[in-house]
Amino acid sequence: MPTNINVILDHPDIVYFPGQTITGRIELSNTSPKNCRGVRVKFKGYSNVHWTESEDEGDKKVTKDYSSNESYYNTKYYVWGNGSETNLPPGNHTFNFSFMLPPSLPSSFESEHGKVRHEVSAELDLPMASDKKCKKFVSVSSLYDLNTIPGVNSPVQRNETKHLCCWCCKSGPMSIVLNIEKTGFVSGESMSINAECTNMSNRCMNKTKAKIVQTVTCYAEGKSKSSTRTVASLEHPSIPEGESDIWSRELLKIPPLAPSELPGCKNIRIEYTFQFSMDPGGMAFDLEIDFPITIGTIPLRNAHQNIMVLPGRIGYPAPPAAVPEVPVVPPVGLVAPDPDSQPVDDKTPLYPSYPPAPGAPPGYPSGPGAQPGYNPSPSAPFAPGTSPGYPGAPGAPPGYPGAPGAPPGYPSAPPGYSPPHAGGAAPPAPLYFPGCVNYPDMPAPSYDECVFGPHKITNVSDDENNDKTGGEFAPRYVTYGFM
Repeated sequence: MPTNINVILDHPDIVYFPGQTITGRIELSNTSPKNCRGVRVKFKGYSNVHWTESEDEGDKKVTKDYSSNESYYNTKYYVWGNGSETNLPPGNHTFNFSFMLPPSLPSSFESEHGKVRHEVSAELDLPMASDKKCKKFVSVSSLYDLNTIPGVNSPVQRNETKHLCCWCCKSGPMSIVLNIEKTGFVSGESMSINAECTNMSNRCMNKTKAKIVQTVTCYAEGKSKSSTRTVASLEHPSIPEGESDIWSRELLKIPPLAPSELPGCKNIRIEYTFQFSMDPGGMAFDLEIDFPITIGTIPLRNAHQNIMVLPGRIGYPAPPAAVPEVPVVPPVGLVAPDPDSQPVDDKTPLYPSYPPAPGAPPGYPSGPGAQPGYNPSPSAPFAPGTSPGYPGAPGAPPGYPGAPGAPPGYPSAPPGYSPPHAGGAAPPAPLYFPGCVNYPDMPAPSYDECVFGPHKITNVSDDENNDKTGGEFAPRYVTYGFM
């Protein structure tokens, strides 16, 4: 039987937000002792842009590649072992992990030429062979509050008229009078469309259509590449000559979509446009009205009263109303405040960390034999801003446990100590939708897969039993249930 390794997320079907902690476990099984340097977990957030263009080069056409990559965090640490060769005993092993996301991140996103991905991977570090690997992708979303965006609560009123022929033909015009109550929406909300479409021409109009278009622009090597896709649409049938068609509060629902902003991402831009058109058919061009709209993750205040909680949907509960704010405390595991400063060389092992004690509050490390909730350094001074029970080391950032001799921000262990098999997942820290902190009366959203469905992803696992669902990934996005 081959050595198998798998990543199990405590919350595989939710959306994480910057500053929240991803928790889970690595499950590994081997039937004989395995010579290795340890078991390692990696956390990566990045964007990737790539496209090709056919260009003239002298008297021939050549295909040129354009690409761009950005890294938002790249952290790894050993959950077993420390980088020195040792034998992993045979059996079924479980190792807990956790990682606190940085405070500002772009949302997960998939498109034809550009993507933003956040991933957790596990590796059995083998000295003389290819590492055994497994990867899982997680959905991460930025918070984009529509209440902070000027103008998105203002109505749009537009009139457009068009003649199909020259003036001498004396054909009447086709015209649109359009009224939209606002331009800021969240996924799950419906746009209310009011329009009067009049056909005074001498031909029948094929149809009238409303749609929302997503435009993705990717940037690489001084050039840009744009692509569009329709994310929602609604049609009315033909309009005979001399007649009108009325759209009275027709509802166009916003599907699960990435928010309009990708904070910190410089090589991908997302824009949304609402388009309303009359199609005259034949060789004539459509009469069209279009304007930008904004997709957020927190709806406008005047829409909160129309939100309902949908039973059976995946989502976070709202935070308890009476719980006071507490300082952010790092998760169990090894997370530095500046991911770029962390060693990522395979030959530079990070300090190992203690697994959590059974029943210990999230964020409390414990040593071998510790009792539930045991504080391993009760006499250590508290770092400024830490909660009681969280020790701090001299020079450690506020809220980071540490011990004398450990690098700033890192917990330390006795020399040569490697965490034992945890035997089960660590109690996950409570999670909730952070947008409800500022809007406690707003029902929490659910998290639905992107409207475009899964995208093909190359799985890095080299074991036939690893991560069978890892070949495709569809990000989840904040989605509200509206009455």
